[in-house]
Amino acid sequence: MDLYILENNADERSFIQQAAHTITEFEKLPLTMALATDQPSALLAAFAQRANTDAVFLLDIDLGDEQLDGISVGQQIRHASRTAQIIYITEHPDESYLILKHQVMPLTLIEKSELIPDGINILNDALKTAVQAIRDMPAESVPHFTYHNGAEAQVLPVSDIYYFSSSQDQSGMIDLHASNVDDSFRGNIRDLSHKLPKFFECARGYLVNLDNAASVSLADRLITMVSGDKLEVSVRRVPELRKRLFTKTK
Repeated sequence: MDLYILENNADERSFIQQAAHTITEFEKLPLTMALATDQPSALLAAFAQRANTDAVFLLDIDLGDEQLDGISVGQQIRHASRTAQIIYITEHPDESYLILKHQVMPLTLIEKSELIPDGINILNDALKTAVQAIRDMPAESVPHFTYHNGAEAQVLPVSDIYYFSSSQDQSGMIDLHASNVDDSFRGNIRDLSHKLPKFFECARGYLVNLDNAASVSLADRLITMVSGDKLEVSVRRVPELRKRLFTKTK
């Protein structure tokens, strides 16, 4: 499980990080520090790369002059993952109504005055509860794909995706083609193929969900998607396509 910390005060962030490390070691919790930062955008970007990994977040609500406060960050985390455990740490417990108003669904809220400098037991209980909550969750039956678009993490069922293609307009961007959305995000097809091994790289710059292929012609080296899009298969990829089709029909 990944652990993320968002706190704009360097001393308080250091205390929380060290306390979390001590608790993790002492309680033998399966938590790995993914990122401790004061930058909301950096945290969201890091999470977007590993959104399919179980995660616990320790979020400060008031981040000073940042455009995104802890509530907004929590909203984006919750939008990308229903299983992530969010623990808010704040100097202003009266802000709890904002959490409810924005339907972030946090695990709990901790007052900084109770935590720093000697409230490690409070954090101990919260982290143990978060880990147990993740363990108790039923396995998600529908695989999802998460990508980072601007400042927001987006998530959609893998079964909705038709194919990905390298953008012809913007270098370093991938175009997403799905049943209910066409979008773009930064990345490359080769890295994406490692994350989605069930997808087929039919040609350079194209990664296809064969489950959404309406027809496949090996003779014509052509995949026709249920959307009507026709994708050419490179000559060197035909043997792999034949193998995949044979495996699917067994």
